Formats: sequence, structure tokens, C-alpha cells
Amino acid sequence: MITRKTQGIERIMILSAVLTMLLAGCSHISPDVRTNGMMERLFLGRQYGEGRLVSDSAWQVFVAEVVVPTLHGGLTVYHADGQWKPEVGDVIKEPTFVVEWIHQQSDDVVRPIIQRIIDQYKHRFVQQEVLWISMPVRINKGEPSSD
Repeated sequence: MITRKTQGIERIMILSAVLTMLLAGCSHISPDVRTNGMMERLFLGRQYGEGRLVSDSAWQVFVAEVVVPTLHGGLTVYHADGQWKPEVGDVIKEPTFVVEWIHQQSDDVVRPIIQRIIDQYKHRFVQQEVLWISMPVRINKGEPSSD
């Protein structure tokens, strides 16, 4: 019997495999000299239990108590409509919060910072997983490009 928990684990395994393949294909490429920062993107599902949702007010408290004090500098938070298709069954849709943070810190510094947010979200809202994507970006604060 496939449960919602099993489907969630399968979803993370599939996403992890796809991301690993994509990133492995790029591992031989030299870093772009124009890349001067990193972006961390967290996808935090709102559903938990049987049809319950993390409320907007509970989310705002989490952002104020955990996210903002943890991520130095600016960040962006928005609502998204996530969905995924398990191997068996229909498409599952889930409202999602997304947090984006652009920084110029080392991976050794960033990993525990992001992991702290993930762990607290999972604990506070009884979540099994949070998707975390990390990618190089070019930071431009409105100055004209030199290339």
C-alpha cells in the first residue's frame, strides 16, 4: 500500500536523482568568471497531517522568528503552487512557500545556516522533507554591465 509518506519519500528521491544528474553534467565546466554569488532556494510545503495547511499567520511568525534572523542581507519569500506526479496515482498539488537568498558566503558557512531553517520548519510544521536548491548566480545591483 502506497501511503502519502511513501509518496513524499519517492518524490524526494526522484528530485534528488534528477538534480544530481543535472549537476554532475556541469561538474566539468569551469566556473563562469561573471558568477559572483550563490542563490539558495527553499521549497517548503504547506500541507501536513490530513488536509491541514500551515496558515499564513504561522508562516509569518516562522519567517520573523527563524528566517529573517538567520539569513543576513536580503531575501525573497513568495507563495507557489507545487505539484508532482508519483509513479502510481494522480498528480498531487500542494501550496508551497519559497524562500530565495542570494549571498557571497562559502559553502561551509551556508550549509549549517540553511540546514537550521530546514530542521526548524520540519519540526515546527511536522514536515518530512524540504527541497533545497543551490546555484551560482551573477549579482548585479543595477550597475551597468561591463561586458
